Amino acid sequence: MELRHLRYFIAVAEAGSLTVAAEKKLHTAQPSLSRQIRDLEYEVGVQLMTRSVHGIELTAAGRAFLDHARLALTQAEAAAEAARRTTRESRTLLSSSRLAGERSPLASASLTANNTFGGFWERLWKNLASSPASACRSATWARC
Repeated sequence: MELRHLRYFIAVAEAGSLTVAAEKKLHTAQPSLSRQIRDLEYEVGVQLMTRSVHGIELTAAGRAFLDHARLALTQAEAAAEAARRTTRESRTLLSSSRLAGERSPLASASLTANNTFGGFWERLWKNLASSPASACRSATWARC
């Protein structure tokens, strides 16, 4: 399973249509998108959506998968951002510490490591709050 499969699935679920998702959200051909969704369903081992002339409807498995797909994409984006931030901060701290002679490179790296997940929880909460299933969650994360 690749991140693009998750992005495609989320786009189709949000659009309610393979055609609309393909043309307006993903700018790809509808047959190609259909194939990607079928591949994802094969890999997961269950049907995630039912297809009709009026669009798609998520199955119970599809609704459960949608929440996790959003979470996985949020985590992947947070991981990439943390890596980029660490690299930027390390370069800044290392260059300033060498110029000023204030910190060793090891001390600068440890300062950088303490702030690698900034923004992750906010993005996660935003994605979960926008999910249709969010209204069903209690404080214990039980599903309805």
